[in-house]
Amino acid sequence: MTTHATQGFLDALTEAGVSFDDAAAQYHPAIVAHNQHETPLFAASMARKALAKPVAR
Repeated sequence: MTTHATQGFLDALTEAGVSFDDAAAQYHPAIVAHNQHETPLFAASMARKALAKPVAR
């Protein structure tokens, strides 16, 4: 997945005197930890839906 910073986020960094590269370096470990936790849960959810019996209408 590729993400892009919004202009508002970039403006907030500028106001705070923080470079985008510094912010990205600080966010990276949290993003990795989040993805390691959530990806298996998301995959399991998708598998449950794929294997579920269709609902009669």
